[in-house]
Amino acid sequence: EYAIRFKLPFHSDAPYLGLSSGRNTRLDWMISKLDTTADNSKQWKIALTPNGRVRFEHTAHPGSVLSIYNHFHKHQELLQSLRQSKRGVATNGSEIIKEKDDTVGHTHLWPILMKLEWADPLAATFQVRPTQLNGGGLEIWDPDAKVAIANTNVKHDAVGECTGPRLGDCSGREFVEFEPALPAKARMSTSRAAINGISVIHLWQTLLAVPLLIFLYCLVGRVSERLH
Repeated sequence: EYAIRFKLPFHSDAPYLGLSSGRNTRLDWMISKLDTTADNSKQWKIALTPNGRVRFEHTAHPGSVLSIYNHFHKHQELLQSLRQSKRGVATNGSEIIKEKDDTVGHTHLWPILMKLEWADPLAATFQVRPTQLNGGGLEIWDPDAKVAIANTNVKHDAVGECTGPRLGDCSGREFVEFEPALPAKARMSTSRAAINGISVIHLWQTLLAVPLLIFLYCLVGRVSERLH
């Protein structure tokens, strides 16, 4: 069990990773948003995956898991399911939102504690890795959302995320320390991993591609006959 402390907290009197005080939620799958706290107790259990990544469970909520919930993707999935019932297979969407100066994070990404049975395994699996940016430290990196957990300059639910290397670094707000120290096998001395979803094809794209391929095949055949 571990306490997780932000090395460069916006609010020095609340440097630890914890749960929001307003934990009540109407969503069955969601337990709580995340917040910074003064509580230095060991709130987090860590499970090591076979590939050296980690998952976080809150000690007060057995069967929970820390995750970055992608509201945008879930909204897209709902739209896809509606389209699929009418047209067939739909394609995945994507969105890039630039990090704000105060590391508030992305409106479509919610760092939360949720029930394990509802969690997407990819969205609940993290790298704890050292980085030399901004003086160096450990970061909790999400390969699926491509962001790092970070503390933010807001009054409530002050845990968000900051962007990856393409949009700049995180100004050190992502650096954390584990109390007690995390074992070496749980720290990945590798670059930030990135998991990219595989897009599927629209039905109309398939219907368009098939006659186009047939036309090209026939055209090549005619050209070949003329050459012979």
